[in-house]
Amino acid sequence: MEFATVNKGKVGIAFIGVGDISELHAHAIRKCDHARLIGIWNYKWVDVSAGGHVIDVLERSSKYACEVYEELDGLLGDERVHAVYILTPLDTHYEYAQKVIHAGKHVLVEKPVGRTVEEIIQLENLAVSKGVLCVPGHNYIYEPQIKRMHDMIVNGSIGKLVQLSIYYNIQHGPEVTKNLPGIIRQIMTHHAYICLYLTGEPPRTLSAMKASIDNGKVENENVAMAMMQMASGAMSLLQASFANDDHSAEPWSFYIKVLGTKGSARYSYNDFVHNEKHTIHSHTYQSFPYTIENLTEHFVTECILMQRQPLSTLQDAATCVKILDAMENSINRGAHINL
Repeated sequence: MEFATVNKGKVGIAFIGVGDISELHAHAIRKCDHARLIGIWNYKWVDVSAGGHVIDVLERSSKYACEVYEELDGLLGDERVHAVYILTPLDTHYEYAQKVIHAGKHVLVEKPVGRTVEEIIQLENLAVSKGVLCVPGHNYIYEPQIKRMHDMIVNGSIGKLVQLSIYYNIQHGPEVTKNLPGIIRQIMTHHAYICLYLTGEPPRTLSAMKASIDNGKVENENVAMAMMQMASGAMSLLQASFANDDHSAEPWSFYIKVLGTKGSARYSYNDFVHNEKHTIHSHTYQSFPYTIENLTEHFVTECILMQRQPLSTLQDAATCVKILDAMENSINRGAHINL
């Protein structure tokens, strides 16, 4: 799509799904000079988010200053809509993304893109055949500090990569985790695509563990960790926990550290904090909303209007699923997995 074909210089966007994350995406679109939110559709008029909040679609549309589609076909047939965000639970991503692509519209799919590698590859092939974009919502890597880390690794300024560590420690109680698939599938997709983006290579071996600690009657894991050796030999540690916060002097709420033979770099959520509860987080970690804004800016301006590539592709999304599958395989077998 060329810029001149977009009505009034704005890429029209619609949402499928209006959970908590839609608030950040709606704000991001308002901040983007070249985008506007046309409308939203949800399969229920009144729903409950993963965080346990009651969602009224009409209230959402009023808040977002956009229309509500009574039927999904109305959204898919709206010529004002150039791109659609899939913001629904994982098990519906493939179905809705297929419908959007068949309608000839670009699509951004929240992570994880699909349940299986096969689903993601099929979406990629379908998007290519229809001449539209299908982009994973891998928002963290659109943060400038993480992009700077990537550049330092690529240009060799830190020497050879030795270690990459990614930590996540933000408490989610059982009232929230009961609605989630477990921390591996819910959170560690972020770890996987960040690792791929920063190292530029896939892992060759992996070993993982998980636990459920102080999680009430919820059986799904709320703590997990994986150690990977990358193709170059560098080591990557991926850790995530819903069981605890980290309020220590050097907190690992969300924390990345890169160590090379000639240099190092770090990134922390806690460098930018507003002391106010945000959705299910005890604090407002300011970096997270900015990653959503940067993702929309790149998707609209760079990908749709300038026809450039996203920072993370569906091939990366497929590799992320392979990593998560390997983690669960390692845990179930108590074994070291070769990828």
